[in-house]
Amino acid sequence: MSFERSKTIVDALQASLKETTIVKKDQEVGYYESWWGGKTVVTAKADAKALVWATTNPSLELVMNEHEDEKEATGTLQFKSDNTEATVDVSTTGFQAKPSFWDRLQYALLIKNASGTSRRR
Repeated sequence: MSFERSKTIVDALQASLKETTIVKKDQEVGYYESWWGGKTVVTAKADAKALVWATTNPSLELVMNEHEDEKEATGTLQFKSDNTEATVDVSTTGFQAKPSFWDRLQYALLIKNASGTSRRR
């Protein structure tokens, strides 16, 4: 008799829980924009799944590290819900730590135009 009661409770809990896919490997999760305006895609390095309550409202937060490598910026995608937390490593594709000549020129012109210091004679 106690086994039947336990089974009823377990069945009810299983109906309330669901496995959800947070992110799939190589899925785009955001964009990384450098101080000079360079923009690159951020992708997940691995699959991530979590067991969550069916009524939960999960949150995602993308946190990028200070980049030390000139070819890649890294960080984490953090998943939080009422009962679960998970972290997935992320990285950029086509990251450019230093601006190209064209990007530097555009940035300089933007700053000059924004400050209103153009000279006319």
